[in-house]
Amino acid sequence: MSFSHILGQERVIEILKRLFAGNRFPQGLLFYGPSGVGKRTTALELAKALNCLSVNGKQLMVNDFPCDTCLSCQKIDKGIHPDVRIISPEKETIGIDQIRELNRDSQWKPFEGSYKVYILEKTEKLTQEAANSFLKTLEEPPPQVLFVLISENKDTLLPTILSRCWVLPFSGLSEKVIGGILQRSIFNYPQEILPSEYFFAGRMQEIIFNEDFSLLYQKIETFWQNMFSFTEVEMLSLSEEYSKDKEKTGKFLTLLLLFARSRKYWQAVEFINQTKNQIQRNLNRQLALDCLLLKLKSLCR
Repeated sequence: MSFSHILGQERVIEILKRLFAGNRFPQGLLFYGPSGVGKRTTALELAKALNCLSVNGKQLMVNDFPCDTCLSCQKIDKGIHPDVRIISPEKETIGIDQIRELNRDSQWKPFEGSYKVYILEKTEKLTQEAANSFLKTLEEPPPQVLFVLISENKDTLLPTILSRCWVLPFSGLSEKVIGGILQRSIFNYPQEILPSEYFFAGRMQEIIFNEDFSLLYQKIETFWQNMFSFTEVEMLSLSEEYSKDKEKTGKFLTLLLLFARSRKYWQAVEFINQTKNQIQRNLNRQLALDCLLLKLKSLCR
């Protein structure tokens, strides 16, 4: 992944490049906009650019993108860089203990890189106590530290936090951009079958450009072609494999839906959407996938 793969957010990318070229970052950046349009991906690419070990890393950032090949870029891609941390809600909120740990950790100098980058996902989930505690650090941030806040709605954040961040809006993806993403990911994806904005909610760009995307899509294609010959035991085994965690289930359903739409299997599309809605209403993931796969198998008869 690199900045060149973040489609539909040209204005945001240009602003970040100018900040980088001038070596003048604010203490905090707020990325806000609809889900699945590249906010998290952009934050990680920015962290890579700030810590890129390439000799010409800064020039690459200004003209195109970070190198993606140095040890620092690779560590960030794998989520193991000690100076880049992602803070996400635990039990529906970002609590005071998480922010106290962030505040303590941010006082230390970068361990390996040039910058420590903290990415706060779903910043609107900060509790009042956590938000007030974080504000103190944001007001007087240590040197070589950047906070990137991510939210779908900036109006839910404390005005005092907003006032200390550069606010960068991310726009929804147009059908043209979505078509471009699909064409770059799946060469033969029919341009006339474009998914709705709802279908692209939930980090679709991250899913598509993930290195496992092509492999998983091929597995789904093979599964569909051989579904009729699968026994019920084999179907339920597949269900068990992809229901182990929420992220894996979401990716499986998203790509299954993508495949069904590309082949115009509209009854299958309806079944998959029903399953996504059931899981969102907290139906057991494996039970939901069991029912879905058996329904899909029945379509082959």
